Amino acid sequence: MQRLALARTISPKEEILSRLSREVKSIEDKTIYIDGFNVIIGLEIAFSDSMLFRCMDGTIRDLAGLRGTYRLIPETGMAVNALLATLKEEKAGKSVIYLDKPVSNSGRLKEKIYQHAKELDLEVEVLVEDPVDYELKHKPLIASGDAIILNECDKWFNLVRRVIEKNIGNYPYIDICPEL
Repeated sequence: MQRLALARTISPKEEILSRLSREVKSIEDKTIYIDGFNVIIGLEIAFSDSMLFRCMDGTIRDLAGLRGTYRLIPETGMAVNALLATLKEEKAGKSVIYLDKPVSNSGRLKEKIYQHAKELDLEVEVLVEDPVDYELKHKPLIASGDAIILNECDKWFNLVRRVIEKNIGNYPYIDICPEL
């Protein structure tokens, strides 16, 4: 567990600086492409009051491993609703949420996202694709905490952090942020 925490939270200084230089602070009127499971699982963990890390690059990461299986939990609805409400508050131009096709229950999560989007009168597109990481790396503006995607993307928005700030406030992260 400790090795996994280190692998997910620390990065070489060059990668951190590169990621930070490509982070955008506003998504107003912009199309954003979202790593759905990455973002939603992080938010489910936040709404469960479980362990989250504020990493060296400023992202919020968890230790949950997807490994092809996912199930909706009681916090899923809160996570999806908070995600979509934040996108609306941030005035995102268009939101495209990618879910990994081989992961169990991606279809059920897609339905839940559309249900909450309808309640909020928010237009989103949910795509169940394979491979999601490859798709996201080549989009102009993404939301993910996945270091591999962040290393290759053009621009990114720290969506999990923003959703937690707006909906929970002062979260008790395990802080791995260095002085750069």
